[in-house]
Amino acid sequence: MCFSYWHKRQSCSLKEIADVLNEEEKAQLRNSDGGLQTFLKNQHQIFKVIKGTVSIRNWAEEGNRKVEGKLRTRNCWFHKYHPNGCPLSAEDCSYKH
Repeated sequence: MCFSYWHKRQSCSLKEIADVLNEEEKAQLRNSDGGLQTFLKNQHQIFKVIKGTVSIRNWAEEGNRKVEGKLRTRNCWFHKYHPNGCPLSAEDCSYKH
């Protein structure tokens, strides 16, 4: 399963991810977001989609766009959902932990 690769910061093909979804989930994505690829691209803070390959962004490597004085009102997706949590400390992350 491709999701185990994400623990090692590797990538999966869109097909591998689509194969995990059932028909109802695929239909729901098509109806609400235009499809799996569009959904993932709309979540660009979390996912990187390049030529049909999906990976989870590593903000520790890609840099941090921290704005001084900005309140952290949105929850950090990595901290909340990723099995390994956020790669950044609560102090360095632009989102709320």
